[in-house]
Amino acid sequence: MTRLIWAILAVLSMIFGLWIGREKHSILANPGLEVSSQLFEVTAVAGSPLLVEIPVSNRAASSDRVLGVRSSCSCMTATELPRVVSPGETWNLPVTIDLEDGDAGRLFEYEIVIFLESGSAIPVRIRVQVA
Repeated sequence: MTRLIWAILAVLSMIFGLWIGREKHSILANPGLEVSSQLFEVTAVAGSPLLVEIPVSNRAASSDRVLGVRSSCSCMTATELPRVVSPGETWNLPVTIDLEDGDAGRLFEYEIVIFLESGSAIPVRIRVQVA
């Protein structure tokens, strides 16, 4: 009976250890670089490119490098990458969205993921109301 109890305690401590350590291994966990919002809502004019600047701030004591961006639409382009963001610095990541004339009156929601050299990633949504 005592062996069973020790075995159960060992399994529970292993599960608890994995639960405690889960956040630091998550691709979405990054205590240093952060964006001011997870959702940016903007209005745009159909047929014109839209520039959205996403503020990326470094709250850590060390630099981190923004390696790239993956987006949900081929109509989006991020420039000035890769880019090192120093401690205490806020940098505006420029993202251009190409809108077509036929987009007038529509609402679009795009998703991007900002990939960092530290192995973390920051998800961001951009909601665009086209006039």
